[in-house]
Amino acid sequence: SKHLCGPACDLAVASLGRLPPVSRPPFALATCCHYLCAWECFSGRDFWMSLGLSEEDFEVAVAASQWYSLRKTKPHKELVTACTTERDSALPDLTVAAEKAAVILGSTRIPPSNIPSAEFEKTFSREGKADLGNKLKRLLDLSRAAGLQRL
Repeated sequence: SKHLCGPACDLAVASLGRLPPVSRPPFALATCCHYLCAWECFSGRDFWMSLGLSEEDFEVAVAASQWYSLRKTKPHKELVTACTTERDSALPDLTVAAEKAAVILGSTRIPPSNIPSAEFEKTFSREGKADLGNKLKRLLDLSRAAGLQRL
C-alpha cells in the first residue's frame, strides 16, 4: 500500500500494467492530490471517455476536485460509520457506477466551460463546491478503477 499524489498514482498503475499478470503483486493505492492529475498519464482515460467526457472536462474536474477541502469537518462518529460502510461494501459494478456517475454529473448542472472561472465558482455555495469536489474525486478514482480492471 502506498500513498501516491496526483499523477504518481497513474504512473504506478502504468508500471504495474507492464508486468506480466502472473508477476503482479497484490497492491492497494491511496489516492490524493487529484488536482495534480495530468491527462497524459491518467490511467482512467478510456472509461472517462466512455462516459462522453472529454480532456477539457477532465481538466475542469481536476481543478474543481480540490473544492472537497471546503467541506465542514465531520464529527468523529460519522467518520467511523462512513469508513465502516465503505470497508464492508464490495467493489462497485462499473457499469452501474458509470450510470450513477452520469446521473450525478447531470444533476449538478455544471455550466459550460466557456463561462469564466470566477462566474463558474460563484455558481456553487461552499457546501455545493465541497459536494461537487467529492463527486469529482470519486469519478476520477472510479475511472482509475476501471483502468485497473483492464490490466
